[in-house]
Amino acid sequence: LRTIEAPGDYQNHYFLPRHCNFAPRLGLTYGFSSSGKTVLRLGGGLFFERLPGFAFENTNPPAYSVARLTAVSLTPALFDDPYSVFPQTTMPVPPSTVTHFDQDLKTAYALQWNTTLEHELTRNLVVSGAYLGSKGNRLYRLLNVNRIDSGQFDGRPGERLFEAASSLTTINNQADSSFHAVQLKVESPGVRSIGLQFGANYTWSHSIDDASTLVGDDV
Repeated sequence: LRTIEAPGDYQNHYFLPRHCNFAPRLGLTYGFSSSGKTVLRLGGGLFFERLPGFAFENTNPPAYSVARLTAVSLTPALFDDPYSVFPQTTMPVPPSTVTHFDQDLKTAYALQWNTTLEHELTRNLVVSGAYLGSKGNRLYRLLNVNRIDSGQFDGRPGERLFEAASSLTTINNQADSSFHAVQLKVESPGVRSIGLQFGANYTWSHSIDDASTLVGDDV
């Protein structure tokens, strides 16, 4: 079904556009004394992630084919006419890859926050500790339902469910992620007066996700 023939609000759209993606940010700083030696900083925000352009352009929904040429020698003639690499006869193409957008696809977003406590121990020594976190929601994921051996659901083990295509891929919102980190820092800004600066940093982080990239191993 072409998008121009889609019913109702879906006409001319792969999925419904979102017009209410409000992404606020907030930052606060608090000094514990008039000396300003100890400072607490807080920050957070909501960030939306657009769907990469390749999903619409390179894949040319709903289907596309990729032809790979091997053992091609680079010659001056090839630079003059790049199309000379193609044979003059009919060239078979591999089965198409069918790409489908979940009609209820929503904009992926991430919540990010951080807290930093900074203290001036001496005139030339500052220490700080920070906690950073991030939670990705409704992240984009490719799901291929036409993998080899998917034909077992139709009594054809070892084959694809739909042999006329190499894959039937749906882009959906089935991925999530989380990230947490602790950062410790010691620096001596006073040494800058003689052209030197001392600093030491330590970071511990922990990241979990079920789709590190849109073009993952589900393709």
